[in-house]
Parts: sequence; structure tokens; C-alpha cells
Amino acid sequence: MDKNNAQITLRVGVVGLLATVAVGFALSFFSDKLLPVELHQWKEAQEVGFMTFAVFGLAILGLGLLLISLIGLLFLQRWAAWLLLVVCLVFNFLSLVEPTVEPGIMAFLGSGEDLLTGAVLAVAFFTSALKKDA
Repeated sequence: MDKNNAQITLRVGVVGLLATVAVGFALSFFSDKLLPVELHQWKEAQEVGFMTFAVFGLAILGLGLLLISLIGLLFLQRWAAWLLLVVCLVFNFLSLVEPTVEPGIMAFLGSGEDLLTGAVLAVAFFTSALKKDA
């Protein structure tokens, strides 16, 4: 793949990833309403403690760093690819902190985001998209 095609592919992947993140963020505001009644009641019954606020704060931080890395990738910055990789590795461990309950559409969208993220990282690291001209 030549450099121009790699850069176009990278930018299309980043725009697609931004779109799926935006849709996922919008759906997250009413995702509880998409759950079955029993799961919705269980989720509401969980007490809100310090750990929940800490996880929420980390998630907001992760979303901000994700957006910074995606904007950097739109401008073909190599540091942004490294930031995206670190954000993905570190913030995927949030799922280990507490159980998560989400509707099927959110899980489907999350899987799509994972696939797009992998494609973006593959193009960023294994093609000439981010290589400086000699």
C-alpha cells in the first residue's frame, strides 16, 4: 500500500471510529431503558459508592484521551497512534473493576469499535501512513 492510500485508509478508519464513539456515547445516556426490567432493577439497586465515581472519572478521562488521540491521527501524528494504543490497553482494564450490564446494541457497537480500533492501529503501525518523508 503506498503512502497516500495508507493515509486515506487511516483517516477513513479514524472518522468511522469517531462516529461509532459518538453514537455509543449518545446511546449510553438511555441504555438503561433498553435493558430488560429485571436487569434494569438490579442495576439501579447497586449502591453508588466511591468506586463507582472513580470508575466514572476514569472513563471520562479515557474518553478525553481517546478523542485527543483520534484528532492527532487525523493530522497523521505518530504520537497519537501510541496514545491510542496506551488508552486502549489501560482503559480496557476498567471492565475488570466491576460487573457491567449493557443492552445488546451497546455490546454490538462496542465490538465494532474494537474492530475499527484494531484496524486503525494496524494501518498506523504497519503501513507507511505515519512515516515522515525522507
